[in-house]
Amino acid sequence: SKQLKSVGKATITPVLFAVNEPLLFGMPVILNPYLFVPFLMTPPVNVFLGKVFIDFFGMNGFYIQLPWAFPGPLGLLIGTNFQLISFVFLSLMLVVDILIYLPFCRAYDRQLLVKEDIASSNDIILEEDTSEIMPGEIDVIKSKELKVLVLCAGSGTSAQLANAINEGAQLAEVRVIANSGAYGAHYDIMGVYDLIILAPQVRSYYREMKVDAERLGIQIVATRGMEYIHLTKSPSKSLQFVLEHYQAV
Repeated sequence: SKQLKSVGKATITPVLFAVNEPLLFGMPVILNPYLFVPFLMTPPVNVFLGKVFIDFFGMNGFYIQLPWAFPGPLGLLIGTNFQLISFVFLSLMLVVDILIYLPFCRAYDRQLLVKEDIASSNDIILEEDTSEIMPGEIDVIKSKELKVLVLCAGSGTSAQLANAINEGAQLAEVRVIANSGAYGAHYDIMGVYDLIILAPQVRSYYREMKVDAERLGIQIVATRGMEYIHLTKSPSKSLQFVLEHYQAV
């Protein structure tokens, strides 16, 4: 399906460095009944395989501490001191995980294909919006510099959208500056921003943050999984999203 292909292309790089939120909330995996079983099944299966290889095949345990964002497959090999048996374990684990996920992903993909066929029959265009920023939307920030804060769980995912907004602002030559941050570390700095955008993984804090935002005179908006993925891929669309929501409140 177009949706899964789009999510796959957008998330492959961050997932390699353990930034899983774009995939978890963009596919989505979280609260997806199709992927509930494999999402819960694969971690204990992987732990069991690791236990078998350590106890019966002499593979080293993980005794080298690596940064959390270290690429997973390479981290596994380094963590076991590049034992030959660890290559076998890694290959077997990947095969087993793929076999567990494959039937569920195919079922979910079939559902998405049906939805896309219905959308096409109703002449709903699913391609990226390439509309330009209208002059009226730019007027709102002529008198001041618009400051935007994008929040996620660990500031990795939020940096993707903040970069897209800044790139869009440079191309449109408008005074918009976006920064990224992590939820929980925003309390001391949120007062200097005009608009706060919540990534999907911190969307549940919207009502709580809205109280503080209204007290400080700040506008706040929460995003959803696929919406967030599309915004991070399009500088012009991300800038338009900022201007529309800054005007709307």
